[in-house]
Amino acid sequence: MLRNIIINLSFLVAMVNVSHAQKVDEQSVPAPIRAVAAQHHNGDKVTLWVLDRNRNKYVATALNETSFRTVEIGLDGQWLATTDALPEHKVPGPVMKTVREQYPRYEGSNYLLVNDSKDGRFYSVELTSDDRDLYLRLNEAGRILQEEEQ
Repeated sequence: MLRNIIINLSFLVAMVNVSHAQKVDEQSVPAPIRAVAAQHHNGDKVTLWVLDRNRNKYVATALNETSFRTVEIGLDGQWLATTDALPEHKVPGPVMKTVREQYPRYEGSNYLLVNDSKDGRFYSVELTSDDRDLYLRLNEAGRILQEEEQ
């Protein structure tokens, strides 16, 4: 689990550099933004704040030994999304069944639970094979909502 969390955090940091977003000190984050993050981090301390002006949002990340969560908040203070990294054993059975049965030659990684203000609640997984990489979005019942080639 910790290995996946570190991989996801590394991905986030890499995205910060690619998207021209910038790490910011918590003191420079407006109080209403910090309050929204606190509501969605379940008491965990935010360990990384990122301001992404290109996408008009802040990303508040909480990383500890047992969890990795990001909360996206618009510059206007509106909650946009909360994403939790999940160990494979915490992914719902129907989601895992779909992945295993419909993609038997793929290796799954980076299991995420996403609560999005526009798209609702879904699970995502990255799948890799010898010749193809996929990104899936699934609902809790295991129905594929989106399949995208990476």
